[in-house]
Amino acid sequence: MKSRPRAMAPGGGRYRGGGFSLLEVLVATAIFSVVAVVAWSGVVALIGAREALGAQADRLRAVQWAVGGLERDLSQAIARPARGPGGVLLPALVGDAVGIELSHVGFPTALDPRGGRVRRSAWRYGEGRLDRLRHPTLDRADFGRRAEPETVIGGLGAFRLRYLDRRGEWSPAWPPRLGPDARPDALPRAVEFTLEVEGLGTVRRVVLPPEGGAP
Repeated sequence: MKSRPRAMAPGGGRYRGGGFSLLEVLVATAIFSVVAVVAWSGVVALIGAREALGAQADRLRAVQWAVGGLERDLSQAIARPARGPGGVLLPALVGDAVGIELSHVGFPTALDPRGGRVRRSAWRYGEGRLDRLRHPTLDRADFGRRAEPETVIGGLGAFRLRYLDRRGEWSPAWPPRLGPDARPDALPRAVEFTLEVEGLGTVRRVVLPPEGGAP
């Protein structure tokens, strides 16, 4: 029995049967692999960019929270000295280059919806962190409940404070030892604080306490 002759393609060539040759499969697989690698690299880069952007946004919110909280306390400062442990008289506002403690009017909270109560808070910088302490009472005794520090922001390169007196001179500490401002009820005319935030730069604010210019 004779085999059936294969059909001839135009030009004298022979038609191939259905399917792909091994070379074509290998070429297609290689192309698909390259496309997949390129696509996956793009996805990884997009995910990394989104994570970095999210981290930076969280960082910015932390900076805004720290700056806003310190500004609120300073803008509501009140010339009311407090009694510390052992009955020691504490100035209405006392601070140095890396920390400050002050009496201020409180904002409304869940426990105090109307606000307006005089409170005592402190801010302290150390080991790259800015902590806030909210004392449970304005005047506190040795047996009173102690304030627990709350880290407001970490990863700071530096934090600095300085205070403007009535003579128009800046000082790294308050209250001064001499002069008209050497009183426990004296408030500075202005308080400047500076934060050096890693990855975001330097933030500087000058706040005028409401009673800073009072005689």
